[in-house]
Amino acid sequence: MWAFAGFLIISVIIFTVSKPYLGDSPDLSLQLSLRVGLNMLMSTNETFGPQKSYFKVKEVKLSCNSTHPRSEVCDIKGDVRIQGKSSNIVIASTEVFEDKDNDSWSIKPYARKESRAAMEQVSSISIKKAQNKEGLPDCSRNYSIPAIVFSTGGFSGNYFHDFTDLLIPLYSTSIQFNGQVIFLITDKHSIWINKYKQVLQKLSRYDQLIDFDKENEVLCFPRIVVGLKGSIKELAIDSSQSSYSIKGFREFLRNTYSLKREFVNITQGKRPRLLIISRSKTRKLLNAGELAGMAESLGFDAAIKETVMIIQIIPFGLGPMEWISRTDFEVPAKEMNLRYLGCRISPNESSLVHQYPYIHEVFKAPGAISKKGWNHFSSIYLEKQDVQVDLSRFRKVLLNTLELLQS
Repeated sequence: MWAFAGFLIISVIIFTVSKPYLGDSPDLSLQLSLRVGLNMLMSTNETFGPQKSYFKVKEVKLSCNSTHPRSEVCDIKGDVRIQGKSSNIVIASTEVFEDKDNDSWSIKPYARKESRAAMEQVSSISIKKAQNKEGLPDCSRNYSIPAIVFSTGGFSGNYFHDFTDLLIPLYSTSIQFNGQVIFLITDKHSIWINKYKQVLQKLSRYDQLIDFDKENEVLCFPRIVVGLKGSIKELAIDSSQSSYSIKGFREFLRNTYSLKREFVNITQGKRPRLLIISRSKTRKLLNAGELAGMAESLGFDAAIKETVMIIQIIPFGLGPMEWISRTDFEVPAKEMNLRYLGCRISPNESSLVHQYPYIHEVFKAPGAISKKGWNHFSSIYLEKQDVQVDLSRFRKVLLNTLELLQS
C-alpha cells in the first residue's frame, strides 16, 4: 500500500554552487580529530574480558509502552545485559515492577507494528528479569553509555519507509542523548547502513554499530532503549511522545548533509533550480526531458541544494485512495514549512488510455475498482500507469510556482 512513496515529486529549489570537499578542510579535520578522540573515550568507558557475575540490589527503572498504534518501546535503566545471538536482554533486579504480572516482554523494534507484512521481516527481542544470580549472564563488555536497539528489516530499502519507519523514529528516540549512545541493529542490512551512514554518525558519536544478531558476547549497559518512537502520522514526530519536531528533523538533515541555503532568493539575477524526480519502473514521467526544457525556457535552472516548494504529480484514478497522497506528502511538507502544490493528471495524460477504452470502469468508476481490493486497485493505477504530462497545462503550474517563489 505504501508504494505511494514513489509518487512523482518535483521540488523547486534555489541553488548556490559550492566547492565539493576534495581536500581536508579545517572543519573536516576537526570533526575527524573529535571522532578519534571520542573513539578513544569510548574504549576507556568499555571494559573488556569476562567479568565476575555479580548481583546488586540496585534501582531499576523500566517503562514499556505497547499501546502505541505504530511502535513498541521499552526504556530500561539499571543493570541491563544483552545476549545478542540469542535475542535476549536480561535485567538484573530483585524489584517488583508496576506490571506485576509480567516477568518478560517480547518486542519487535520497528515502527510499523500495524503492518503484518513489515513485521514478518523483523526479529523479536526478548526482555526478561533475572531475580537471582543464577539467571544472570556474566558480562563480557561493560559500557558506561546508553544503547538503542532497532531493526533495519521491515520495509527498509524503500525511500518512504526508510524515513517514516526508521530515520525519523531513530532521530526522535536518539537525539536526546546528544550523540552519547551506541546503536545495536538487528536484521542488519549493510546497504541501508551505508546509504544513511552520515545520518547514523550524526546521531551517534561512536563508529561502532553492533550487529545484534551476531554478537556472541554479553554486553552490559546502564540503559537500553529497545524499539523506536513511531508516529501515528506519516513522516512526522508525535508531539505527545517527544519534545522534538519534524521541523527539527529537517534542520538536522540540513546540517548532516551540509545544506547551507535556507531560503529561496531569486534576486540579483539568480535562477531558481528545478529537480525532476521520476520513478525508474512504474509511474514513470515519460516526457521528463521536454518538461525540463520548458522549465529552462521559463527561467529555472537544473540543480538542487534546498527544497522549498513541492509539486506532486498525482496519478489518475486514485479516487477514494487519494488521502494517502495527502497523508504521505502534502501534510509532511506543510509541517516542514515547505510550500506544496498538488497536480492531478487527466486521463489523457495517463498511459492507461493505451490499455483500456474510455468507457471502461478504470476511467468511469475508479471507486468501484477500489472496492475490489487493494491488490486489484494498485495493479492498475500504480503498477500499470505511467504519466505523459500535458506541457501546455503544466506550463501554467510552473508559472504559478514562479509567482509564489517571487511573492
